[in-house]
Amino acid sequence: LAVAQTLLHDILGRDLVSLLRRNASVRLEIISLDSDLSLQAMSADVVLWLGTESPTPGPTFATTQPQRLACLDYQPHIAKRYSRVTARPEKLDDLADFLLVQWQHEREVDSFRPWNALVEQRLAGVVRLHSYELMLEMIRCSACIGLLPGYMSRYDRGLIALPGLFNQPMQRQVWLAVNGQSQDKAQVQRLVELILSTFEERRDWFQD
Repeated sequence: LAVAQTLLHDILGRDLVSLLRRNASVRLEIISLDSDLSLQAMSADVVLWLGTESPTPGPTFATTQPQRLACLDYQPHIAKRYSRVTARPEKLDDLADFLLVQWQHEREVDSFRPWNALVEQRLAGVVRLHSYELMLEMIRCSACIGLLPGYMSRYDRGLIALPGLFNQPMQRQVWLAVNGQSQDKAQVQRLVELILSTFEERRDWFQD
């Protein structure tokens, strides 16, 4: 399984653990995807990645027709404990009083240009990290504001989105494809069924 790092951490991780607990004899290799380059350089039986309205760029090997599973809407987020309603930022200028945190792997994401431009123009008050988990911890514990998928307040009730700061939507699409040579294998089909079931169960987390 090759899977976008954020999807593995936020959405699939627990269900994969349950799958392995029920099937101790399974052989599973998980490849974490963090860029278009890593997506195009790997080979796997099942691929779950983040892209645009089009599934390209995608895997470079022959796959089944990519299936769009969800649309993720991204918003700046802050921890609730650092966010009094009266002091919650409502416009971009209000962010000047907050430390911004950015996950390095998202600096090149075209749809995140409004957020990335804001971070780039700052001379101070910015933390850049290569670890997604550490970025989440910074937002939870350090009064930082960072860009996260809109479902994050469901995943972590301690975080709250700050909508309306940017006029331009920042979205990514979740795509699933299966290696054409291994699509009929029972273990591959079981993995695909788990992914589809997981996304269906969390349908209300995502944009239509």
